[in-house]
Amino acid sequence: MKLLFKRIGAYILDMILVILVASLISSLTFINKDYKAYNSTYNEYSNRLIVYQDFIKDLEDNYEDEEIDDEEYDNLLSNYSEFSIYITNRYEDKVISNEEYEQILNDLLDLYRDESISYNYKLSKLNVISSIILIICLILYFGIIQYFMNGQTLGKRIFNLKVVNKNNEKVNLGCLLVRTMIVTGILVSLSQILCLFILNENDYYTASYYMKMISYGIEFMILITILLRTDSRGLHDLIAQTKVIDVNTKSSGDKVIDAQYTEHDLTKK
Repeated sequence: MKLLFKRIGAYILDMILVILVASLISSLTFINKDYKAYNSTYNEYSNRLIVYQDFIKDLEDNYEDEEIDDEEYDNLLSNYSEFSIYITNRYEDKVISNEEYEQILNDLLDLYRDESISYNYKLSKLNVISSIILIICLILYFGIIQYFMNGQTLGKRIFNLKVVNKNNEKVNLGCLLVRTMIVTGILVSLSQILCLFILNENDYYTASYYMKMISYGIEFMILITILLRTDSRGLHDLIAQTKVIDVNTKSSGDKVIDAQYTEHDLTKK
């Protein structure tokens, strides 16, 4: 269990570092031409959400006594003219029944859902360059840099952890890359980017939902395998033929063989 907490701590530190670096690079407009457009669209989407929330809150407050009088009706139309059609159609008889009130709320939720799908699709497309930058940073950090740091990242070094192969030897670059692709969700991210260019808004929304479920499932399997196995190897370790060890634990019996020595050389020494 101690090893698990150390691995989680190291992973969180590493991810914070990678995300900060990737975010910094993504904010450079000469690299990410969509940076300003993304922020503008995101702010627009956030403002739309606030408008929906304010309207629903005011509507609920006005209908608290299960009645909307003429003054409340006029105020709603004045402050939220874009939603007037949802009220006027049901206020012709000066009375909004509970059923009509619920229908107004349902119509608003449907409208917001449609707008959310559209905005998320736009934001995802505008975020492609940032996503690719993050993927590259993840591969460089958890793959290439970790390889040249002899199986350690900054987080692993702080927590005295190390990635080795199943024979306690230095892990090769190919295994580290496979491990990185699985544990950081790169495969799912690449699939989502691909779907952006071959699916429409609604189909992308559905596909993205299922891909997120797959991503959560993989993360869950990684955690479960680490907890249940005596060697604390996660799903990504099993596939990549790696494991994480505590370099300060001397009672485990693990003998880590550095790249510059063979096992025969160490035995002779």
